[in-house]
Amino acid sequence: MTARHLRRCLGAAAAATTASVVLLVPASAQATPSTASALAVRPVAVAAGVVADDAADLARASWWRDAMGVDEMQRTATGKGITVAVIDGPFNAQVPELKGKLKARSTCPTAPAQTTDAIASHATTMAALIGGTGKGTAGGNGVRGIAPDVRLLGYTIADAGGGIRPGDLKCGSPVNAMSNAIDAAVKDGANILSISIGAADTTSNQALGRAQRAGVIVVAATDDHDKTVGYPGLANGVLAVNAVDQKVQLATFSAPWKYRDDIATVAPGIEVNSIYRTENGWTSAGRAGGSSHAAAIVSGGLALVWSHFPKATANQIIQLMVNTPGIKVAQGKDGKKGFFTSFRRSGAGLPHGDTKTGYGYGVFDPADMLKGDPSTYPDVNPFLDPADGFKPSYQEVTGKAPPASGTTTPSSGTSPTSGAMPRSGTTATSKPDGGATKADSVSTQDGGTPGWIWVALVLVVLVLAGVGFGVMRGRGTTTNSGEGN
Repeated sequence: MTARHLRRCLGAAAAATTASVVLLVPASAQATPSTASALAVRPVAVAAGVVADDAADLARASWWRDAMGVDEMQRTATGKGITVAVIDGPFNAQVPELKGKLKARSTCPTAPAQTTDAIASHATTMAALIGGTGKGTAGGNGVRGIAPDVRLLGYTIADAGGGIRPGDLKCGSPVNAMSNAIDAAVKDGANILSISIGAADTTSNQALGRAQRAGVIVVAATDDHDKTVGYPGLANGVLAVNAVDQKVQLATFSAPWKYRDDIATVAPGIEVNSIYRTENGWTSAGRAGGSSHAAAIVSGGLALVWSHFPKATANQIIQLMVNTPGIKVAQGKDGKKGFFTSFRRSGAGLPHGDTKTGYGYGVFDPADMLKGDPSTYPDVNPFLDPADGFKPSYQEVTGKAPPASGTTTPSSGTSPTSGAMPRSGTTATSKPDGGATKADSVSTQDGGTPGWIWVALVLVVLVLAGVGFGVMRGRGTTTNSGEGN
């Protein structure tokens, strides 16, 4: 049993035995809610907080658009025909970027779907990064999403009860707000779920399984507060996203090397666009960061690409992503040419399915994905592991029995280290069916797992079952203003 397998088994056990409550602690909060009648959650964004000044700040916060070639790709596709569902806290659907575009509802009886309070900053920003119209408060300009023509749905699973800190988010009712939101989004026609908030309930895994079986791509942010991958990012088949800065370096709060097999990709998540409320009202000129932002950008980018390849399956779009990482040929400090991480592919002989400590398959590069052909890849989710203990299970997602023990399935590759490709022998190989193989194989129960690990697993499950509710370490937000971002 690998460390990854153990993490997922323990995580799945915790989610499965959690009663209708999961308490998630934000980086900015010192106290943890302890009542069993509330679902407490937390957004992911962290970094330098929200900074707002004027239209010039809006331009500075839009660096990721230039780096990724957003204007270029929007001349080819805009996300039209694809529906993205954002699962988060309350939204402000009245900001210029989202007015008349975002349809929001709540799956938490105590939380409004929409509000103009500051607590709506996080969810509003996520929606705008995905499909914002570009209209805004900063000199008439605003945040234009990476896929401005997507159909946007918003699902509120928690509220702050009048507070303004993301750490105040909770659902003051014993309901499965997360799983209900997932099911509602699928029923409402979502193609992609974008989850930049950490939460799980007793039926989250089953809901995630139903969503994937319906052909929905699920994208989730990593845990900025604990520098880990938690739920829902740790769930089987889900794309967990880390954040990088303008130099394509991992954010200091990103999940590190030991979580490399749990990461799908990385995307801009430092000093990027943020919409939030000030004393004088809402502004479109904020700059903030976190894996929240990175996950939203990936969700929108996948929507844009999928709209260009409408006949492709969800799994083929994911396969296209993992086989088109951002890489460039450049000269290193030693004077030798090599492959380096980049927001765009540049150069000849570039590898596919590259790897890195916390980069997963590599840098998310939707502009170059548009030049590929998803029909050449298998209809297999490379993040869906058939091993026992992973939830949702392979069978729950596919409706089929898992492959026989020892069968290799298309999965994650390897990624570059600190900007450079790994040394010989560590890059991913290609399977005959076009999928990327996994650098770290996963052992199953019959593969010689030490007995003490299974004993520990059983003990953890028993303890969790006895407690009746768990404390899931989720995603946190710290801001200079204390208002969220």
